[in-house]
Amino acid sequence: MKSFFLFSSSIIAVTLLFASCKNDAASASDEEQLPLTVHTHVDSVLGWTLDVPSNWHIQSLKEIAETNQKGVESMENEVGQTMDLSIYSNVFSFVKDSSNMFQSVREKYEKSEDEWLKNNAALKQLFCNVYANQGARVDSSETTIVEIDGKKFYNYEILFYDKDDITMVQAFYSTLMNGYDFSVSLCATNEEDKQELVSIWENSQFKEED
Repeated sequence: MKSFFLFSSSIIAVTLLFASCKNDAASASDEEQLPLTVHTHVDSVLGWTLDVPSNWHIQSLKEIAETNQKGVESMENEVGQTMDLSIYSNVFSFVKDSSNMFQSVREKYEKSEDEWLKNNAALKQLFCNVYANQGARVDSSETTIVEIDGKKFYNYEILFYDKDDITMVQAFYSTLMNGYDFSVSLCATNEEDKQELVSIWENSQFKEED
């Protein structure tokens, strides 16, 4: 499960911010909004293209590492091993604020698909365990298969609750592609940002494998 431990270290910190998050998504400015531009992210290894609007900030590798420091420590404590932080070189991330963000990671994968599916299911349970140990009240959806530009991804959500209210949603997508384990996480504290993240992600384009 090494690849899943690595992926978890890159995204878990966002959900561990639940304790300080009070649905404080940035409010719209009263000032005139500048026209949005688009940054096009291209991953030539996966043949993946993603357009990111300028109202989202694309993180540097340094920012990614700083964002995920707490998550790394929590996951290391849970699994009893040190994470290989070189995985950050294969991470792409953009954020609106400290609690609404997108992260993706790819890692070379050479085992069987059956083993990958088994690990994927174990990772889902591991996330829930780590969050519960941090004091979060969480629930998870069933794992389903969704298509993004013709590519099939295994998808599920983890919901964070305060009493009966959902305060945060984290959606996961994972697949095997071009010999890589490719995983994506979307994290949002409000419906507007969630829908925007889903729209950005679902408009991904993938080249056909050679």
